[in-house]
Amino acid sequence: MLTTTDTVPLTRPPDSAALRRAAAPLTVTVDDEVRARVARGRRFFHAARHGNGNGGGDRRIYGATTGFGALAGFAGRADEADQCDNTLAHLGAGQGPDLPPGIVRAALLLRTASLARGLSGVSAEVVERLAAMFATTFCPAVPRYGSVGASGDLIPLAYATQALRGRGHAYLDGRRTEAAAALAGAGLRPLALDGRDALALVNGTSVTTAATALARDAVRTAHRALTALTCLLADVLGCDPGFLDADLMRAYGHPGAVGVAARMRRTLTGTAPSGTRPL
Repeated sequence: MLTTTDTVPLTRPPDSAALRRAAAPLTVTVDDEVRARVARGRRFFHAARHGNGNGGGDRRIYGATTGFGALAGFAGRADEADQCDNTLAHLGAGQGPDLPPGIVRAALLLRTASLARGLSGVSAEVVERLAAMFATTFCPAVPRYGSVGASGDLIPLAYATQALRGRGHAYLDGRRTEAAAALAGAGLRPLALDGRDALALVNGTSVTTAATALARDAVRTAHRALTALTCLLADVLGCDPGFLDADLMRAYGHPGAVGVAARMRRTLTGTAPSGTRPL
């Protein structure tokens, strides 16, 4: 496990900067507030499943004691480990090359933050162990194709979850290998899950959200660089800044152009046109 001073708390949702930094090792902190929330959610789940201990017997809870989708009317596996296997096995239908590790780790950071809210009924160990993973270079190998991000990124998150259990493949230090070997090399133990844990890990849009957030962040970074370079070019060429006139920009009727032009005017403050070129 690596030592890192980059810290992300689970007491608030991660922003796009945290998602970007998740590509490299960072410390994800689980404080007492998070532990208390997760513990309350787990107690609620067990109380609901077992009838609050009032002798009412086990209750049917989707995905925990039942099948999935069209099979919700049928009983699930009696053994919790079998229910977990059943949850994940039918989702192993991904195709294509692996997603970039930066997207996968960002997705898992979002998933961890979601579970840390204490509203999913997962065990505290799941949140703790997910958080520990981020201090290493471990990253599940997740096929690129298999989800459109509608009701959940079920297939890609199932691959990620299986890798955390030591099944399938994963990356360690940028090298693709068997997931079990990658976990061992990172000093991590395979996750032990019940059916509720497995369902909570896969039933979310974390992959689509991570990919979208990182793409948006990259576009904004490129746009800032382009704006700065345009200002530099205008200064080098001795351009008249009149092309950024506020009234002219408002006449275009595009709020984005108005805002960008205002930033460029601030950047070009103090520059002077050469007077020797028609620009």
